[in-house]
Amino acid sequence: MPVSFTIEPTTGLLRTVVTGRVGRDDMVAYTTELRAHPALENVERRLVDVRPSALVTADDLHDLL
Repeated sequence: MPVSFTIEPTTGLLRTVVTGRVGRDDMVAYTTELRAHPALENVERRLVDVRPSALVTADDLHDLL
């Protein structure tokens, strides 16, 4: 999968790694997996960092979550 993530248990920092080209189906699969993760409730929700060159915007991520 071109999108993976880890959640730092003590800080709630969500680290997402995107490799290669990512389409909407990849993002839907990512958000589905993320929403099912038991540590999601601990994730810091105030920071979204999406590089300007990314094809997926912060708004796209918010819409999916």
